[in-house]
Amino acid sequence: MGDDAGRRARLVRSVGGAAIGLASLVGLWRLVAWVFSSDRGLGFRDEGLYLLAADPPSPTARWVTPFGWHTAPFFSIVGHDVAHLRTFAVCVLVVVGAQLGWVIGRRVTDGDTDGSARAVRFGLAAVGAFGAPLLTSGLLRTPGYNWVNLVGLLVATTGAVMAVTMHDEGSWWRSPRAHAAAAVLALGLWFTVPAKPSSAPLFLVATAVFLAPVLRRRTWSFAALTAAWGLGWTLFGIAVGWWPVDFLRVLQQSASFPPLDRNQTIPGAFLDVLRTPKVAWKDLALLRPATFALMIVAAVIALVARRRAGSGRALRIAPLVIATVAAVGTAVPWPLLGLPNPPVRFDWYGTTNAGVLLFIGALLHLLANWRDTDRPALARGLAIGGLCVAGVFIFGFGSAMSIYHQAALAASLMWCATAALVATIGDRRLRLVALGITTVASFALLVSNVVDSRHHPFDVSAMAEQTTPTRFGAHDDELVLDPDTAAYVDAVQQLADGAGFCAGDPLIGMVWDWTATESFVLGATAPEHFILTIFGYPDAASVLDVTMDDLADPQWHDAWLMTTDPIGLEADDAAELRAAQDRLPDVVGRTFPDDYTIVGNVDGTQLWRPADPGAAATCDDRSK
Repeated sequence: MGDDAGRRARLVRSVGGAAIGLASLVGLWRLVAWVFSSDRGLGFRDEGLYLLAADPPSPTARWVTPFGWHTAPFFSIVGHDVAHLRTFAVCVLVVVGAQLGWVIGRRVTDGDTDGSARAVRFGLAAVGAFGAPLLTSGLLRTPGYNWVNLVGLLVATTGAVMAVTMHDEGSWWRSPRAHAAAAVLALGLWFTVPAKPSSAPLFLVATAVFLAPVLRRRTWSFAALTAAWGLGWTLFGIAVGWWPVDFLRVLQQSASFPPLDRNQTIPGAFLDVLRTPKVAWKDLALLRPATFALMIVAAVIALVARRRAGSGRALRIAPLVIATVAAVGTAVPWPLLGLPNPPVRFDWYGTTNAGVLLFIGALLHLLANWRDTDRPALARGLAIGGLCVAGVFIFGFGSAMSIYHQAALAASLMWCATAALVATIGDRRLRLVALGITTVASFALLVSNVVDSRHHPFDVSAMAEQTTPTRFGAHDDELVLDPDTAAYVDAVQQLADGAGFCAGDPLIGMVWDWTATESFVLGATAPEHFILTIFGYPDAASVLDVTMDDLADPQWHDAWLMTTDPIGLEADDAAELRAAQDRLPDVVGRTFPDDYTIVGNVDGTQLWRPADPGAAATCDDRSK
């Protein structure tokens, strides 16, 4: 009877745990949808590309890289609902960020037998969860290449951290723990490949560097195990249809795409790494003198505590508290702290500045508590922190925004590095207090960023101005838009519908400087690269050489054309746009404007249809 009772108790716990987990996910979904206003706003630049990548014209379609391989399946799962896709993307960030924090907590408390271990794990999970959504700074919530890259790096870091305490394992090829760590690491690296192929090899190098002192001679065995799992994940991607069979060809073509910025070349990316301290100093110099004064005071107190044996906890925790106040002051409008007037909103560099000040605070905390810190625990914390910091650099490697600015979007990794360090410094009570301070700071920075983003979102009006429900696209999506955007979307759809445009018709976009959202709004078939023209960049002409090749397929001979009214452009810009239009006869066999008929003009955007009777047939007639 005792065995039966035990089984029933375990069953009850399992069912109860599953119910709690499901309720938590539902609650998280609703909270994210509300906080991040998933059903509001529609951008006409980056977001258009992300939406077209999530609903691509072919498995090999891509903008620079084929990041849509890892967003299109999820768009399909949520029923091609844009609002649900946004909510899903943020929820995934929260979950993988929390999972990374939880695994870090397990590793930094390895061997602890007191009751504080669980509190440390929950604290670190909270830090990871609070930092991850900052990828959506400006409320650019639709998942794109940065989302794919960050999710992959968070998962890969989780796998690498799992290996930190595995030096005592037996045969790794037979060890479930070793396989679990290698599988998670390989999954994360595999997930990054379609978004940024450089992330996987760079993170493998970082893993080897930071784990070699721990794994020692087993580093190569772990690398081989990870490679085996990476091959397995690749075969899985092909088997389920996420990756095309000829994925190597597509990735090779992506590598040859003309760079839009010097940082997107290999030499430029490595030069950006060397330039990071200069960029950091330039951005930190924007802060008020009082912020620097606080950091100097924190450093002095840390030195005093370091020299004075037996210092009280208040003195030893003071450097971290002061640095945290300075860091949070970059976001919260406290007197004398943060950015000077006129106020500059809490943008990307502000997030990075806050993360840097928090990490400096952790180092000062280590200095103040050096005598009371367990060396093996500190070694684990430093290895984990190093992995997280490396992930930040790898995330921004090759970005046109520079590594320092791009680091703001990887706040989860920045903050986990800080939390991992403070969770290994000092005695048990000091660790709990320090981690609590870091957790509260990360929450305050998240709240500040979300509030600011709602008032100053990227590429759209403030969330409070999004008041008009609007339906659009091949999947009949509905979002709440600001009145001007709603009127534009409705006008474009009515113009196209009245002229006989049907969902699925090919649409050539030749606009200044670039836009992709109109194609999604009309439910049009886009080219393989989604957009053709991206004027305003140094190498725009080379980009056009590549994208025009998309129009060689016969379907583009009868495609509709969207372009910009030259009356609203500067003379040089109009000439550059005209030069691109003059290349149409060579690829589609039609001359602009002679072989097209103008349908209408909406706010400077012109819609043209092919000048032959068949193009004017109704959608119903063509479906018969």
